[in-house]
Amino acid sequence: MIPSLPRSPVQRALPWAYAALFFVFLFLPLVVVAVFAFNDAPYPAPPWHGFTFDWFTDGRQRIGLFSDGPLLQMVADSIGS
Repeated sequence: MIPSLPRSPVQRALPWAYAALFFVFLFLPLVVVAVFAFNDAPYPAPPWHGFTFDWFTDGRQRIGLFSDGPLLQMVADSIGS
């Protein structure tokens, strides 16, 4: 685009709006997963059942992320290589 050509406000805003929508599309699923990681439900999905750290520590009928030896070994292997 030639910067000296006149553009309407809509034409100037479109690339910014597109970039904003792209980042919302990219990061919204990550935010949703992060929020539902603290959901006290049998699986991390709606409806919200309350706040818990059971997915990370030993909880009711769950082995948490930081208590699962093979899973921590896989994470360490992934970071190390």
